[in-house]
Amino acid sequence: MKQRLSAAVATALAAFSSSAAAPEAPPDEFSLPPVFSDHMVLQQGVPVPVWGEGPNMAWRLSCRVGDVVTWAHADIGQPRGPGRWAVKFYLPPLKAGGPYEMVLSNEHSHATHVIRDVWVGEVWLASGQSNMAWTMKTTGNALGAPGIAGLRLFDGKRWAVATTNSVKGMSAVATFFGRELQRELGTAVGVLSLSGGGTLAENWMSRGALKRCPATRAWTAEYECRQGDPEAWAEEPRRPKENALDPGPAAETEDWAKPGFAAADWVKTDQPGTFTSSFGRPFNGAAWFRRTLDLPASWAGRDLVLKLPAVDKHDVVWFNGEEVGRTGQGEEWEMWNVKRVYAVPGRLVMAGRNTVAIRIWSYAYGAGFTTGADHFSVGPKDAADAISLEGEWLGKIERDIGNRGDDIRPKRRSYPEGPTTVKPSSWYERALLPVIPYPLKGAVWYQGESNAVDVESARAYRETLAALIDDWRYQWGLGDFPFGIVQLANFAHVRRHVADCPWAELRESQLAVSRAVKNTGIACAIDLGDEYTIHPTNKLDVAKRLCRWAMVDVYGRRSGPATGPRFLSGAVEKDGRVRLRFTEAAGGLIATGPVTGAVIRGADGVWLSADVAIDGETLLVSSAAVHDPVEIRYAWAQNPIGATLRGKASDLPVFPFRWRR
Repeated sequence: MKQRLSAAVATALAAFSSSAAAPEAPPDEFSLPPVFSDHMVLQQGVPVPVWGEGPNMAWRLSCRVGDVVTWAHADIGQPRGPGRWAVKFYLPPLKAGGPYEMVLSNEHSHATHVIRDVWVGEVWLASGQSNMAWTMKTTGNALGAPGIAGLRLFDGKRWAVATTNSVKGMSAVATFFGRELQRELGTAVGVLSLSGGGTLAENWMSRGALKRCPATRAWTAEYECRQGDPEAWAEEPRRPKENALDPGPAAETEDWAKPGFAAADWVKTDQPGTFTSSFGRPFNGAAWFRRTLDLPASWAGRDLVLKLPAVDKHDVVWFNGEEVGRTGQGEEWEMWNVKRVYAVPGRLVMAGRNTVAIRIWSYAYGAGFTTGADHFSVGPKDAADAISLEGEWLGKIERDIGNRGDDIRPKRRSYPEGPTTVKPSSWYERALLPVIPYPLKGAVWYQGESNAVDVESARAYRETLAALIDDWRYQWGLGDFPFGIVQLANFAHVRRHVADCPWAELRESQLAVSRAVKNTGIACAIDLGDEYTIHPTNKLDVAKRLCRWAMVDVYGRRSGPATGPRFLSGAVEKDGRVRLRFTEAAGGLIATGPVTGAVIRGADGVWLSADVAIDGETLLVSSAAVHDPVEIRYAWAQNPIGATLRGKASDLPVFPFRWRR
């Protein structure tokens, strides 16, 4: 028997600007905001505000929960059109359970509106930029079950029960975080999945917060002042369309894909790699890669599956001189993160030597393969003995159009119709306002890449992020609700140390906020990234680490450290070594390999590799060449090498850090 929650309410603020508006209701009925709809989850244990539009202000609207009845009238100060008025009231705190029906009633006309399959449990907000937005389908992750009735996700337009199909377009981090929480708590979990690629933290803050924060005040004022500048509104010329179009293979490449072609002047390259790593310099245009394979006699005449990493941006692939697949054309931009799978017909497959040739075209920014060797093989379908294609390939530049960037990308008006990332508060207004003050348990946040443009911005991020957290807590009116941060993952070419590294600085800012701001946690992802793409596919472990923090620090359901070890302090010992101490290091520290990611310097400012010795829950760091150390850094690069330290109890990585005397 379904339980009924009778509520008198009505609709609301529009959700995303791109969302379909709710259908206009007759004068004596209700309009509902998208967040109040079938399959929704309400937060348990707190009053639940319900707001929107209702009928004539003289008519009483009732709210019944069990034996408790409350009433509300429309707000006469907030007309919404002829006969329509703003309405707001509160459901009393509810206990976990379901399914319920929420019934909205007009006591005058007896009109009702029913919301079905409503559950009460835990509600979280998952927000950030593209790594939070990256979908289950794009990352190749699976839900792990045909459906999870106790998990529901809201994408700004509607709620969906988690099924294999419904989550394909949902955030992978949000989906897995919700799944892990639901498994741990055994109650319904709802996740408001609201994120936007390329966004700045400033896009997610209210105007008031931006004006109050010293780190964002000037940027906000500059934007507002430019509204009166005619040049800011002028249409910028678009770049010629043909600049992005692939002219096709040059005449001299006619034989480059054929098995018998003698690639005498081609260079040896390691694949998968970028144009830069393959040819020693950045450029855009077209490049070819060839490799001869020895296939077993048992494969002759059998259909094969050829798997390639994602390619930035378009590719054509030949097997023994015949085209077997291509991805991307024209100005298509989105193919750079899509892994390729091509079918090789059996008639082309021979025992012994076979030739694979790949032509890659990129007209701007990155070029070449963008993901790693885990999806780089050829073999019979469903066979466990596929041959890896990682390793040496011959490469040749066909066409070099220069190192292209913003000069070739389509130009767009900056104000007000340009990218929302140039507008302060744009995603706050677009995504968050429509759901404020829908009650939450907490929020998780995966963002920062767009703020790590330079060292100054990365350092300012600690002020900006702290102000964002404070702003959200104020806007929702729920007190210091839990806020979980995902620290930036490793990405780009591996380095031991980069002196002025924006990503390292921003990671330090994130860590500082997790310590300074009440009820704020952090998940380290320094070992979950990908050298070849800023969007690593391993979102499951990111979500599991967020869930671990929530279960330990928020719900108190687990013992042990909530995160990996975080640097706390350091002091110089009598023998000149520096002893470094950490929190969350119960049980001691361990190393999964040589700790080559630590560097040390003296007063002369010269950075040298450091010797690292584990001593229980502390580290002893030194260098024979540095007698008076003034600074130590660990994992201080965008993609640091030798970041092998972990907590023994948590088996989670030590966060990147620096000690300064």
